[in-house]
Amino acid sequence: MKLSIPLIALAVASQANAVAAPEGMPAAFAAAAASYQCHLYCGNAILESRTCSGASGYDTKCLCAADSAFTGLIKDCLDCAWCLWDDYSKYLVAPLAACNLPTVPTGTECSPGATKAAATTA
Repeated sequence: MKLSIPLIALAVASQANAVAAPEGMPAAFAAAAASYQCHLYCGNAILESRTCSGASGYDTKCLCAADSAFTGLIKDCLDCAWCLWDDYSKYLVAPLAACNLPTVPTGTECSPGATKAAATTA
């Protein structure tokens, strides 16, 4: 009985360690210079753009209205998204184009103190 308790404890500890082991982080979240706030703006802009889309494309009255949630988030996203654009652009270019907004980030920094990422072409 004394031997079985340490074995049980070892088995439980090894299972807890396996469960707690971190998984790989998506590339966008690994961008060291990107702030949490920038991920918040851009990620939520993606979600909001989806609420204004349908089978025939974007409802621009919903998406592009001055008081829409997408419009409220996208300016801040574009101001900070240089470090994230490779990951987020595929989700944001179409709704930005639908609203006749710039389809590349307009800011010059990823976050305070970071430098502008090189522009890429597809």
